[in-house]
Order: sequence, then structure tokens, then C-alpha cells
Amino acid sequence: MNRYQNMDIDLLDYHDGDEGESMRARVVFSPVGEQLDADAVPVKFPGQLRKRLKKLEQRALAFDELIELGESLAALLLPAPVRNIYRDCLGKLHDDEGLRIRIRPHAPELAALPWEYAYVSRPDVPPGRKGPEGFLALDRKISLVRYEIAGRAPTPIQPLEHYDIRAIALLADVEDPAYAALDLDREELNLRQALEGTGGIDARFLRPGSSDQLEEMLAEDAQVFHFSGHGEVEIQMGEEPGTIEGTGHLVLAGDEKHPAPVDAATLALKLKDRGIRLVVLNACEAAGRDPVTPWSGVASTLARQGIPAVVGMQYTIRDGSAIAFSRGFYRALANGDSIDTAVSEGRLGVLGRGGGEERDWGVPVLYMRGTRSVLFPPPIVPLRRNLGLAIASIALLSAWFFLHIYPLAEEGANRTMASLGLGAGAVAGLFALWKVIGTFAVKTVKSEKGSIIERLLRRRNARSVLMMVLLASIVLFSTTSSVYLEDN
Repeated sequence: MNRYQNMDIDLLDYHDGDEGESMRARVVFSPVGEQLDADAVPVKFPGQLRKRLKKLEQRALAFDELIELGESLAALLLPAPVRNIYRDCLGKLHDDEGLRIRIRPHAPELAALPWEYAYVSRPDVPPGRKGPEGFLALDRKISLVRYEIAGRAPTPIQPLEHYDIRAIALLADVEDPAYAALDLDREELNLRQALEGTGGIDARFLRPGSSDQLEEMLAEDAQVFHFSGHGEVEIQMGEEPGTIEGTGHLVLAGDEKHPAPVDAATLALKLKDRGIRLVVLNACEAAGRDPVTPWSGVASTLARQGIPAVVGMQYTIRDGSAIAFSRGFYRALANGDSIDTAVSEGRLGVLGRGGGEERDWGVPVLYMRGTRSVLFPPPIVPLRRNLGLAIASIALLSAWFFLHIYPLAEEGANRTMASLGLGAGAVAGLFALWKVIGTFAVKTVKSEKGSIIERLLRRRNARSVLMMVLLASIVLFSTTSSVYLEDN
């Protein structure tokens, strides 16, 4: 699914006092209308929320408790007036459209909540039979997106002009007592396994993940940056009294694998200037990854600094789940689906592996500020837009008309008109065929990974040579047609 209607929800005025935590929620944009600031809905946090969140992080929630947590999160995100707008938005969608809920938190305490587990019971499901279908993030028609508020316009995602997705995987192997040891051999194996058999993605792996390798990577024409390693946030006092701010870093490998932190904001500028459209920060549970805050801080920093789309992990994730997510995610990207859809397919892949009781499907978080999220060119060219095919049909019909239905008085003129029709039909027809080849060729031979045909069709120079061959064939065809008409 590549078409989404946006519903933007502001979460603001967070307060933690003697009566507990509270905030306000309001819809600032939707296809069916929005709410004024005065109409923002005040909501209080359930008393057991923080306790359940801790159990969620520790994988200690039973399935019914996971649903209860999801209902509590949905009560905060979608209080009654907001939920009414949400339902009206769903009712306005066409069959080929989805609803993108863009969550805009105005406080770090709200940004840290795992909104991906929000649960809304479906009206056709009895109350005593609640299943995973109520989790919003598992609905293909719904995309949950974190919208980072920044003082700049969102960076749009432009579809690629060619049929390759080039991904760079930087695996930062740091040896220092302050950082947990990472099993990057398994991480690389997991990612290779996830990409195995996924045509259309050319991945390169860089280890030990040094700054020199990063600069080498930035010099290449890549669209996806996949990072495996440590992230951290440097906490400092904010400009206003009583506030704190954090600066996200990625920890690269320096000399002798010593830690070499790179400021996420600086990295974001470099990645953006080099055309990186998507950053994926992955982690597996057995590697002893960093806690939630560092990864969230890095991902949100990259998003605020202009990276069009960032996928981060808000909790640790099992190896098998990481493989299942990456496989579904990258396969959907290669098939021309949007990043929203790719995240959904990755989640469903995790769900299919472990069932609804396994919480790993909600670990990935998508940060995106733009409205377009298609990275790969569409796999289909609508025939109604194919001008070449229309011209070819008209020209060939004209040739047939002058030959058989309405011959001209002058026999030579008749042959000339028919010859011109055949020639024009050949030109337009081959042009139409060329557009179809450029659209479908990689898709039809994608299973033959690394085949000569696939490699040639992905190179612009090779396609230009093929175009010259086709043009020469047109001239030969037109000449042969004229001779045939003269002889008959």
C-alpha cells in the first residue's frame, strides 16, 4: 500500500504531580477535520501503566496484560473525541488507501512511551475473544509514525530513478569495558540471511565500523544506511530551568577498536548530503544492546536533522525476530512498497514467527516527517498513461485502414501512407515496449540474482546501447515494410 491519509495527533502539556501523570491530546490535521487547542482532550495516566511498561521491557507481560497495556496506551493516544475522528478517518479511506497516524509528542516522557502497542478492539470481535488483530501496528491499513517536531521543513523522499536499492551496513565492533560485547558475526549473518533471495537490494558490509569506513561509505551512491553497534545519549541541562536535553551519538570503532562516538546530528547532515533516504538501527537481544533511551535519542536526532525516514528499535529484540523483520521489511521495499508498508510487513513477519504473545513485533519504531514514503519506483506503468502504446495502436490501425478499407486513388500514395503507418507504429510500439522493459525487467528476472540480464538492465549505459539497437531495428523494419508494399 503506497497511499496514505495523514492523521496528526499532538500530545502536549505533560505533567507529573501529586495526582499522577497527565497530558492533553488533540488532532491537528486529518481528512475529516481537526481540533482547536481549546478542544484538546485532557487525559490521566492509568496507575499501573509504568509498572506494565517495565514488565514489557523485561518480556514479563502475559498476552492479556499486553492487551491491557495496549488499551491503556490507546486511551491516552485516542481519547473519546480523538477516537471519533479516527473512526471517521477510517470510514473515508478508499480500498487502496491507509491511515498514517503521525504522533507528535511535545515532551520526552511522551516520546518514550511505546505507542506501537496501542490496542483498539474491533467492533466485530466479542469482548471475551480479544486477539492480536486489535493492535493498531498489526493492521495493514494503519501506519504508526513518530513525527519529530523540528524547526525545518520535512525532507521529502524521492523515488529512485533506477532499479537498485544500495544498502550500506556498518557494523561497529568496539572493545571497551564500558560497552557490552556485541556478537556482530551473528548480526551480519542475520542480515545476510534476511536479504538472501531478496532481489533489487545490493548490500555491502563494513567492519569493524571505523570512521574511515564511514567516510568511504559516504562517498558511495547508497540510499539505505544500516547501523549495528552501540548508541548513546549525552544528557545535559536544558536552556530553561528544570529541563534536560540529550545529544545522540553512534559509537564507531576507533584505533584498536576504542570507542569513537560520532554526533548523530553531524552524521545526519553527512548522510542527508549524500542522498541517504533511510536509516535502520538494528539490535538483537543476545548482544546485550544499549537500553531504550540511547537508541530512541539517536533515531529521533537523525529524524529531526533531516533524514527522511529512520527505523529504530525501542527494546531489545530476539535474533529470529530481527531476521523476520528485516526480511519482510527489505523485501517489501524491493517490491516497490512504501516504507510504511515495509514496516508493517516486517511486523507481521515477526508476528507469524512468534505469535501475538511475543512482543517483538512492536519493537521497531518508524520516524518520518514527510508524507511520501516510496523508496523504490512503482512496479507497474498504467497502460492508460502509456502514450507510446496509444500512438502505436492508432498508427497500425491507420496502415491497415489504408491497405484494406479505404485505398487511396493513387496507388503510390496508398502505399506511402501504409508504410508511414507501419513505421510510426513500429517506433511507438518499441517505445512502449521499452517502457515496459524498464519497469518489469528487473521484476521478472529478480529471482535470478546476479544474472547478466538483470545487471545489464540496471545500468543506464547498457540501456542506452540497447535503445540504439532498437532504433536501428526500427529503421530496418520500416525499410523492409516499404519494399514489401512496393512489391505487392
